[in-house]
Amino acid sequence: MKLITGLKSDRSIAFKVDAGGIRFTVHASDDLRDEARISALRQFEVLDAYGATHPGFKTSFVPVAIEDDAPQIVRAIAEAAEATLTGPTVSLPGAVVEQIARDLAEMTKHVIVSAEGDTFIVGNKSRSFVVRRPSNENGDGVAVRVSSEGYRAFFTSTGRERIDPHIGNATAIAVVAERGALACAAASAMGYAMKSREDVDRALEVARRIAGVAGALVLSDERIGFWGDIEFVAVAE
Repeated sequence: MKLITGLKSDRSIAFKVDAGGIRFTVHASDDLRDEARISALRQFEVLDAYGATHPGFKTSFVPVAIEDDAPQIVRAIAEAAEATLTGPTVSLPGAVVEQIARDLAEMTKHVIVSAEGDTFIVGNKSRSFVVRRPSNENGDGVAVRVSSEGYRAFFTSTGRERIDPHIGNATAIAVVAERGALACAAASAMGYAMKSREDVDRALEVARRIAGVAGALVLSDERIGFWGDIEFVAVAE
């Protein structure tokens, strides 16, 4: 997954941090790599500690009940699972990305944090992300333009290596949502609906029913289906 527009004009500083076996890419107005790594490690410590005493949280394929005083990131993941009827762990990467971005936003003006296909944006800007890369076989690629009015989460199944996107028979799925965990979970729910290559409308209907999802896109072979606050643009080879 590649961010293709908007960064040069913002004069953002780009850097990478590694934590929990995941590489995070950060674009921010200031160099906050140490703070980003501390935030990421803190989130994984919280999740590891909670998982150690609540093993079902890490293994369940359906939503699980949590305590009212559970840590914030655990509540975000559990709420996304409940809203989409998915297992909690499919939401973990998006939840971590969001929390890092929110932590950094307390120290700088504009922040974008990404980990493979999960992105969280803080700032009133538009960004474009590649969903299907250009190729001789498929012709032009497809990108999604995401407009942020303060906070915005974006998920794309493209470019993921270590994190299973659970997109069923879709070629690619993209989701714009209010929360990072919800973007992940909604994409998985849409993927479960893609029982065949023909189920594009069915997957989009799933997205429509999830409160907090602003828009979604499904690629299935050469068919493109989209709904809501989402704009796609062609990307030439």
